[in-house]
Amino acid sequence: MTERRERRPGKPGTWGPEESGVLVGSRKGAIWLGRLCQKRQGEAASVDFDWSWVLAREERRGDVIGFWHTHPFGLAGPSRRDVRTMQAWVDCLGKPLLCLIEVPGRIAPYLFGSGEEAGRSLAEAQRFERGRLVVVERKAS
Repeated sequence: MTERRERRPGKPGTWGPEESGVLVGSRKGAIWLGRLCQKRQGEAASVDFDWSWVLAREERRGDVIGFWHTHPFGLAGPSRRDVRTMQAWVDCLGKPLLCLIEVPGRIAPYLFGSGEEAGRSLAEAQRFERGRLVVVERKAS
């Protein structure tokens, strides 16, 4: 019998399904402050978001700032599906959105805006207790 171990973010060498969540918060210049909501578990190479929750939240509070998900196999960049999905959400919500991809040991942050073919890699993202996040678009010069 083969043992299947669940992947936990930050622990290299373990496997499991992707996880996802919705980011809510605000942007202050080049700094994004947010928290992770609606965390879900998906399949080995795909995740689902509760799109009705996202739309209702955006209509009610206007504070959806993006999406977070894991890549259990370690690819830190957005997949073609990620790019298509982010472009659709940017068009739907009419504003730039973050795409945070967590791989073992780090979070790779991207910003998707209207008319962009692919997301722009950002300087840094950190996740703290209780799903709090800080994303920095660029390093201070």
